Amino acid sequence: MHQLYHILLLSVLSTCVVSAQSVSWQSVGPNGGEVYDILTTDSGSMYASTQNGGIFRSSDSGMSWIRVTENERTAFQYNAAYCLEQDAPNILYVGTHYGLYRTTDDGATWTQHTDGLDSWKRIHVLLNDRMGTLFAGVYNSGVYRSTDKGETWSASNEGLTNFSVNDLAMDSEGRLFAATENGLFLSTDRGSSWTESSQGLNDPWLFSLLVTAGDTIIAGGKGTSNISVDHGASWSPGISYGWHWDVYADGGGSFYAGNNTGIVFRSADRGANYESVTKVHHAIFNEIQESDRGGILAGTGNSGIIESTDQGATWQDRNTGLTANNVVDILSADAGIFLATEEGAYQSTDGGASWIRRVTDESGVNYRAMGIGSNGRLFGSAGGLVTISDDHGATWHYADSTLTESWADCFGFGPNNTVYACFWNGIFRSLDGGDTWTEIGRIEETEKQVLHVTSAGSIIIGTRKDGVFRSTDGGNSFIQVPDAGWDFDDHTAIIDASNGDLLLASFDGVFRSSDDGASWNMLGAVPTRGVKDIAEDSKGNLFIASRGGGVAVSTDAGATWTPTNEELAHLVAYALYVDDEDNIYVGTRGGGVFKGRLNLTDIDRIPYHMPQNVVLHANYPNPFNPGTTIPFTLQTAADIDLTVHDILGRHVATLAAGRHNAGLHRVYFDAADLPGGVYTVQLSAVGALQQSSMILMK
Repeated sequence: MHQLYHILLLSVLSTCVVSAQSVSWQSVGPNGGEVYDILTTDSGSMYASTQNGGIFRSSDSGMSWIRVTENERTAFQYNAAYCLEQDAPNILYVGTHYGLYRTTDDGATWTQHTDGLDSWKRIHVLLNDRMGTLFAGVYNSGVYRSTDKGETWSASNEGLTNFSVNDLAMDSEGRLFAATENGLFLSTDRGSSWTESSQGLNDPWLFSLLVTAGDTIIAGGKGTSNISVDHGASWSPGISYGWHWDVYADGGGSFYAGNNTGIVFRSADRGANYESVTKVHHAIFNEIQESDRGGILAGTGNSGIIESTDQGATWQDRNTGLTANNVVDILSADAGIFLATEEGAYQSTDGGASWIRRVTDESGVNYRAMGIGSNGRLFGSAGGLVTISDDHGATWHYADSTLTESWADCFGFGPNNTVYACFWNGIFRSLDGGDTWTEIGRIEETEKQVLHVTSAGSIIIGTRKDGVFRSTDGGNSFIQVPDAGWDFDDHTAIIDASNGDLLLASFDGVFRSSDDGASWNMLGAVPTRGVKDIAEDSKGNLFIASRGGGVAVSTDAGATWTPTNEELAHLVAYALYVDDEDNIYVGTRGGGVFKGRLNLTDIDRIPYHMPQNVVLHANYPNPFNPGTTIPFTLQTAADIDLTVHDILGRHVATLAAGRHNAGLHRVYFDAADLPGGVYTVQLSAVGALQQSSMILMK
């Protein structure tokens, strides 16, 4: 019966498919990202856990990396991987935002294990005692134990008065230590009970623990580190600077400490005194350990993996293949392609083949927005500040003090060197390319995600939760545009289409305006929700990137959309750019940038004519069981009939009838009482009849 459904569906679609389309994607970097943990296994393989890019493996001591969760993108796309631990033989664990994952085949496949964990399964740290017990520090839930290689878990919190466990460590005599947000706790019975051991700590908020070969304990805290030489009974102060993240002790007795400011400190007297030896711009040291080359290897936030072979004085990137960047935006200018990422700004002058990281103290990291003016001036909103670069990101300076707000949500550009910057409350305009600023109209208490100046001079602003606004007086006042079926949610990109229309990317789909943004209509239903960006190539083909997963393409002006995600799998796609040669670049969350090109193969079909006044969109989901949503759009108010017919043409349901207002409408079809099969939905309106097929799969 399933085979019959596919044959019938193909016979229906053969009259309306315009072309077969596919995109072959290739990862082009940039390399880096946020690395939480590094583990070298007994077999010599090295693994790295990242914020959103999954797990990477290196077979050459960290010089190059491959993603081993390539086939597990659905499990890891929004899943921060915080910690790694090993078991013999060939078993690897990773603690994530959604519980424990385990592999027994070098990362080829992973299984999730949460049996016995609280509903909040965020595992910050794992510890294998090598005696058959695996310990997990679970955020806000304390310590859990597993004696069956992670299959099942039980709480181990007797005596533990703070349940935010950030690190676990064990000394040579089997004492177990837990660093929490309010003190250090000790267990002498393998986690069955705990006693507080915080006497003398400068600050009870602890991030990290290290037990050295001689059982000296170093506890890294908020603003300080602490040292104990008596198994935690008493503590003396260590280094005090910034938020302290990790400590490493080499074989010669020297200690190295890295904190959230990027500064590395070294102690030659086992922590009694420290000296600053270097600074890595904007790095957050999440993990420090010995490298196979006798140096120091560090997993960082914003800088990926770095290594020092001269006792911390200088550091080199070890990020080849480690494409775990979170790309917020992709922009183009005469000087090449620019990326705004959570790890900083990047520039490519060779079509993405190589990237230059443009990070300075002034440029910042954790980009919220980036823009490029008509004169090539680069604007960035990172770390809460707006900065400007006139040399393609090599150097940066802070915006003039007349820009009195911080945390710009987006930038926009008009004619005659006009620049706009949007903030939570205010909107600022510069008439001299960004040198000086004046506040103009206000749209208060809303995140503004895109500002677009139309060819007619109107200003369109899309917001996160409050719909779309329009100004026809240069931004002095704004009027909210009538809802076109977008539920006021997540409007992220606006472009000028080649036919003169405006296209808007919104959470629910893509919308078109033919009247300078005064009113909008929804195009064909997209295959996934959460549209983040839209782009058009030279042939009029449209592309959307979505946080629901990957990229989709339309070759018929947005009437229908087809996913094209073979190599992208289910990566969250945030940004799109199409260059002059129709190469497509997509920026992802945790996967860096992918580059592709649309391949079209024409198929014999009847000519496609887009109705002018009414559009029947594809139902979703399809196939379905037992219900599906059927959207349709009316350009003007009209009398309609929306009906459903079986494969023999017999009427089975009337879903809507009578007068309907202009705009997007959604009708739910419940087929719980109908047999499985192919059905046809028909929309009759304005003298036209449209129909599409759908499959009820039972």
